[in-house]
Amino acid sequence: LDPGEGDFFIANLDYVEEELGLWPYQVWLRMEPGAPLQPVVEALRAEGIYVRRAVDTRQQVVRLRRDPQFHGLMGGLSAGFLIAAGVSVLGFWLHAALGAGARVVQFGALRAMGLGRWQLTAAVALEQGLAVGTGVLAGTGLGRGAARLFLPFLQQGVDAVARTPPFRVEEAAADRARLYLVLLLMLAGAVVGLGVALGRLRIHEALKLGEDQG
Repeated sequence: LDPGEGDFFIANLDYVEEELGLWPYQVWLRMEPGAPLQPVVEALRAEGIYVRRAVDTRQQVVRLRRDPQFHGLMGGLSAGFLIAAGVSVLGFWLHAALGAGARVVQFGALRAMGLGRWQLTAAVALEQGLAVGTGVLAGTGLGRGAARLFLPFLQQGVDAVARTPPFRVEEAAADRARLYLVLLLMLAGAVVGLGVALGRLRIHEALKLGEDQG
């Protein structure tokens, strides 16, 4: 008990209920999926427990999902995510293309030393995969840590009643899998583009370019 959270007093609960009667209180029930609420209320009434107000959170969730403001908020967040993902994919492809163009001499020298086209493509794919994989793992770890650290502060209320049930952070594994799939397709597209560029690479022209630059 913390006096800073409000006034309180210590008494005998049985004596208080005997003198003043049973005061209304809240009960949270975990319902099976699809189970109706009314039979529960009737069963409690048959036992002498009268329910003043019954709230079905499942119906509240349905109403919230039909709320235009909710759809607008989710649509805005989704559009922002798609734009950010598109810019990231475009930036990665440009970086891969410009990087490949700047390393033409290096690729030509490796081909001249006997490295095959598919071997060179696999080496470049491994390099890009390590770069993307490191960023994905670091971003996932930082995002999960920040969510678990800061999202619980969004719960409003200073007393125990307002904080019941406690705020719980849940991860959308399906959305995360979709994001990983997008990144995988991005990497695959970059690797295919590099493979096509390496297939068109002419060794003698690359070596000649290296001599001119040297």
